[in-house]
Amino acid sequence: YLELALPGFGLGSCWAGYVNYAAGQWPPLAEFLSFPENHSCHGALMVGFPKFRYSRAPRRNHPVVRYHETFSRQESEAENEFNLSIDYN
Repeated sequence: YLELALPGFGLGSCWAGYVNYAAGQWPPLAEFLSFPENHSCHGALMVGFPKFRYSRAPRRNHPVVRYHETFSRQESEAENEFNLSIDYN
């Protein structure tokens, strides 16, 4: 939940996925990171002060949602299936 809490402190974050691979494949990096024996990197999150601030999320088109009901008389209400299709225009 760190990624969600950081903006409340005026900080931003970005996952550094390549660090996972590099730490496992390049022994000098693993040594520099001082992993205990039998431990490895499973996630790296860069934290810092963001260069840009966004006051709101970008506007999105509202999706057109259509519900298609499939129901036979032999099925009970609890077994009713709903198929959902979403069209983004």
